[in-house]
Amino acid sequence: MFGETDYDPASRYYFIQFLGRVVDAGKIRFIGVSNETPYGVMKFLQAAEKNPAYPRIISVQNSYNLLCRNFDSGLAECCHLERYICIP
Repeated sequence: MFGETDYDPASRYYFIQFLGRVVDAGKIRFIGVSNETPYGVMKFLQAAEKNPAYPRIISVQNSYNLLCRNFDSGLAECCHLERYICIP
């Protein structure tokens, strides 16, 4: 429904490295993801745990409406276990 149509596994790590530099420079305070899969959210969190230079994501903004209930099937569990506030 939304999101990227091509998959590039290396792009996630380049992106999180870039965000780490921007956070360290003080240009942004926090990062979040949008239209991400449960697996992608967990990989972002694992990368931040393994490398302190990577920022930890603090928010997930995915589509949620009457027709698109993907949050209920996977992301709800991730957010609950990682102690994110869920406001669908």
